[in-house]
Amino acid sequence: MNNNKIEQQNTVATGNIGMVFKANKSLRFVGQFGTGFRNPNIDDVAKTFERDAFTIVLPINNVKPERIIQQELGVDILLKKKAWIELRAYNTQFQDAIATLPTQYLGQDSFTVNGRNLRILANTNIAEAQIQGANISFKYKINRFWSTKANFEVTKGRDLTNARPLSHIPPAFGSVYLNYNKPRYNILFYTLFNLEKPISEYGAATDNAIFAPPSGTPAWYTFNLKGRYNFTDRFRIQAAVENIMDLSYRYFASGFSASGINGIVSLNYTF
Repeated sequence: MNNNKIEQQNTVATGNIGMVFKANKSLRFVGQFGTGFRNPNIDDVAKTFERDAFTIVLPINNVKPERIIQQELGVDILLKKKAWIELRAYNTQFQDAIATLPTQYLGQDSFTVNGRNLRILANTNIAEAQIQGANISFKYKINRFWSTKANFEVTKGRDLTNARPLSHIPPAFGSVYLNYNKPRYNILFYTLFNLEKPISEYGAATDNAIFAPPSGTPAWYTFNLKGRYNFTDRFRIQAAVENIMDLSYRYFASGFSASGINGIVSLNYTF
């Protein structure tokens, strides 16, 4: 912390290779293998700040660059030229992953700032970590005017060195859309949802467990409606009603609840 000079010089070779195999007009397989590299930025190595009322981040570690090896496999399926399904699964292996973790400074794990006792955190390298996930998306054209699409994704992350969850890993989430579209107007109904994330799956302090209920982040969903009407080629009105059920929910790792029911109206005129 007493250094007045920061210097980094790192060299690494990275690359990726992809494959697409088209079995027929309705079936396609895809794959990818790649390597990556992230050099610590100025915040990682030099920034001091209070994350919240209980912790402070200090630049006291010699942070090394993180490296990744990633594999991805997928399949795309076209059904009768109306439905399209995409499946993806991926695995990412980290070496020296950069994470904000509890640490010690001058033999202490906390110190007092303006009368408050703050726990010390620092950006640290994790020798080995892993992120795995899968995604499925679906599109279907019902008829000339109606269409629908849906998406669902799940991600898991693990600090393999310390046998605990990685931070910044969201709970499983998804969306479903139903759209009615004509040249003059459009109506879109959709729902967004998150599954629960138990407190046992929270990672380091950056997941803000102090703002979560004791059991973790609850599952939630919202119903939403949007519309557009074109009066002329130049003039149109757009409107939306979000969180129609006026449900109380909070995004993972957020210290604030999301908004309740709300409406939006906009007028657009092109000169």
